[in-house]
Amino acid sequence: MDASLRVTFGDSLCDAVARHLDSISKHNGLLETAGIKFVSEAIIASSLASGERARRLNARLGETLYDQPLATLLLGNPRTATMFALPLCFLAERPPGADAVAALFCELHEAGATKALSYPSYRNLEMDYIHAKLTGRSFRCRPFDGLTLAFPWMTRDQVYGLTHAFFYDSDFCRRTVRSSPEQKWILDALLSKACHQRDSDVLLELVLCRTALEGRTAQESAPEDRLVRDTLDGFLDREGRVNREVEFERYYHHLFLAWIYVARREGGCAPIEHMDEVERLASLGRLMGSIGGGDTPGAPAPYGALS
Repeated sequence: MDASLRVTFGDSLCDAVARHLDSISKHNGLLETAGIKFVSEAIIASSLASGERARRLNARLGETLYDQPLATLLLGNPRTATMFALPLCFLAERPPGADAVAALFCELHEAGATKALSYPSYRNLEMDYIHAKLTGRSFRCRPFDGLTLAFPWMTRDQVYGLTHAFFYDSDFCRRTVRSSPEQKWILDALLSKACHQRDSDVLLELVLCRTALEGRTAQESAPEDRLVRDTLDGFLDREGRVNREVEFERYYHHLFLAWIYVARREGGCAPIEHMDEVERLASLGRLMGSIGGGDTPGAPAPYGALS
């Protein structure tokens, strides 16, 4: 993906987000849960992307999320503040309503009301990450803690737990994460399995995690460009714009992940051939598929980039 195509993709995704934002329904003036999720993810992605269009979109999304009548909702159930907390860390401009949500979240967190043993561990990490960001403190965690030799049998939710812990530790891929050779190999194995199974959502999250590993080489990063480009081929038209035929509400998360990746590749995503690395990941994918019983029934052949 060259620089011009990167701009075309980013601008067209901004347009697609704006169109979808106009179509979101409200109940008594408030966004419904699906709308909150979409706007929250769009705020994060537009913050991590680049360009004036993304900045303006981020500001509009922030106004949409925090200038709605949240006071009534939060008074009725203060813990609802956790639904609106993560985007607070990614606002280009803070609307007036955002400060009240931030203050309420910090009060709840410091009282121990945002976490529970019954929650997934990565969800509790998210609460700690948000509090650290809102109070100007540093935050680090250990994404690989708890991984064992049983990692080939990790469920999809468990892999998401790993990627989210990775995002919090790396400040959403804006700083590097240290890893041992064994931990790096596990990340590669999980990525290869997701590729082999054509699970593009998990694949893109793992690709982003891989970009934040400390000490990566050009050879190691080459397959990532190909994987992202191959994934985007299913969503873009010939000019590199988001295809209007795509079911945007279903696939916006994939597009946001790709947008963040493309923005991080400031030099563009021109293909670099390193067939040894490509074949290594392909072999890992086949191995993981066989060990974990992982081939999805009826799934198409693996991505061309790693086949």
